[in-house]
Amino acid sequence: MDPMTVVIICVVMLIALMVIGVPIYACLGFTGLLGTVMLSGWKVAIAMLKNFPYMRSADYIMMVVPMFIMMGYIAFAAGLSRDAYTIANKWLGRLPAGLAMATIMASAMFGACCGSSVACSATMGKVSIPEMTEKGYNPKVSAGVVAAGGLLGIMIPPSTILVFYGTLAEVSVGQMLLAGVIPGIVTATIYCVGLLVWSKYDDTLCPSTFKVSWKEKLWSLRLVWGVFVLFLIIVGGIYGGVVTPTEAAAIGAVACFLMMLIKTPRSEYKNIGTYMMEAMKETVNTCGMIFMILIASAIFSIFMTQAGIPAMVNSWATSLPLPSLAIVAMFLVILIPMGMFLDPFSCLVITVPITYPVVVGTFGYSPLWYGILLTLMIQVGLITPPVGLNAYIMKGVCPELSLEDIFRGCYPFIAFTLITVVVMLFVPGLATWLPLSMGN
Repeated sequence: MDPMTVVIICVVMLIALMVIGVPIYACLGFTGLLGTVMLSGWKVAIAMLKNFPYMRSADYIMMVVPMFIMMGYIAFAAGLSRDAYTIANKWLGRLPAGLAMATIMASAMFGACCGSSVACSATMGKVSIPEMTEKGYNPKVSAGVVAAGGLLGIMIPPSTILVFYGTLAEVSVGQMLLAGVIPGIVTATIYCVGLLVWSKYDDTLCPSTFKVSWKEKLWSLRLVWGVFVLFLIIVGGIYGGVVTPTEAAAIGAVACFLMMLIKTPRSEYKNIGTYMMEAMKETVNTCGMIFMILIASAIFSIFMTQAGIPAMVNSWATSLPLPSLAIVAMFLVILIPMGMFLDPFSCLVITVPITYPVVVGTFGYSPLWYGILLTLMIQVGLITPPVGLNAYIMKGVCPELSLEDIFRGCYPFIAFTLITVVVMLFVPGLATWLPLSMGN
């Protein structure tokens, strides 16, 4: 059968399966396997199904995923999210929209302890929503701020999305993690500046401010040691060549556990076992989902390669009478509708095998830069209806709010994130300078 006909059949089937609610890993695995059978026969498909699950999941570098996820859950139990919010609140609370900006900056700090956007939103929502509600913030604005702040959890290392992209694109995971540091800071800064401007036109955003003495501000910095230690272990260790990403993740998880022991009152020691069991359970559930998608994506990617889709896209892109940067922007725009219906991992496994050879292989752009751009566009999908995962997390934290109101609170941050994308498009050094200087 003609490869293009096979691709059309499989893509239609993939969409149909997703529409009826079949899990994405099953959709990708089944259609990829079916396409391989139609193109190469049963023997090739069965051989691939026999070898690929182990080959894809037994990679040593993938050990960072469970370590980073577990680190985030233990960090929450250790109170690092509360510490980060207290520091940010003391320093930014006197500014217009100060509590909202404090939530963004606290999310950035907690992002250095947690590799999941969803976990970051859920954690910061429990900490900051009651505070903003007490100060008179519009509930939908509060929910939007927390949902957007959680996006920083997949940009600032440790980040499971950056690790996932590095594995798919066969890029150094250590360099990919370092590439997220400066873009993460830039994103948080643009969010805060956007909130400051927005507050000038919306009185409900900043109903009150409060002053804090310099003594209180400086005293609050004593709480930053936990976040600082983790950031030093992960970013400092990888940048200095002291540890590999896998070693940094393992040491960071142990460091989080020791912090929990130090910060937990003796009267609460009996609950540590419960905290750890819950962290292990959530880690296993999340890792199971990630690894199933990784295995299924390998099967689907091989089918697409066999059908010659990457080569066809390459020929089409190079024939367009457009600058290469405009074509990269077109690839990024495609992620907006995809992100409305798919989770971040699924967006990556579908787009990277097709667009990466064009952007990096043909146009010669940095794979680190492209990974950051993809991550930023995935952030847009996480707060965009109808399947914005972070918005649904906020619905769980604020059940009294409708999903429509939560999404309304997220809309300004879609614009702020797109501004960050434009900045990264034209200033690629923000993503590449730190990882490329690692060797020096």
